[in-house]
Amino acid sequence: MAFNLLNSILNESLIVTKQISNACVVSIAELKIKAKTPNMFIKPEEISVIKNAFDNPKTVREEGNKISLMDVQYNAVRADNRSVYAKNESKGGLLAVKTKLYYIIATYDKQQQPGIAVEAIERLGSYFKTKNQ
Repeated sequence: MAFNLLNSILNESLIVTKQISNACVVSIAELKIKAKTPNMFIKPEEISVIKNAFDNPKTVREEGNKISLMDVQYNAVRADNRSVYAKNESKGGLLAVKTKLYYIIATYDKQQQPGIAVEAIERLGSYFKTKNQ
């Protein structure tokens, strides 16, 4: 998908909920950002940590591994081969969903509703899966 189309999809499905602060779409094959919201700054090593969380979800769950994103440390609260959720008590949370081609990664602030944020990112992940992406 083109960068502009992916950016539009991020904004229309996640940011419009007002329960997601930042989001990006990362290519699984290239581990490169394909779309992002303006204030999402993710480092290559942070993408690698997300990839590792999906590759080794049991380790992330059992060891309570920390996931760092945009200089915030999050504690993993759920990890499996399709979703990773992590929380920082004072900042908010991190959500990631894996589709065939992409990692969709988002953050929410403490004052935002985690349940709505989870619903929005999972819905977007399902959309990509129906498109075989």
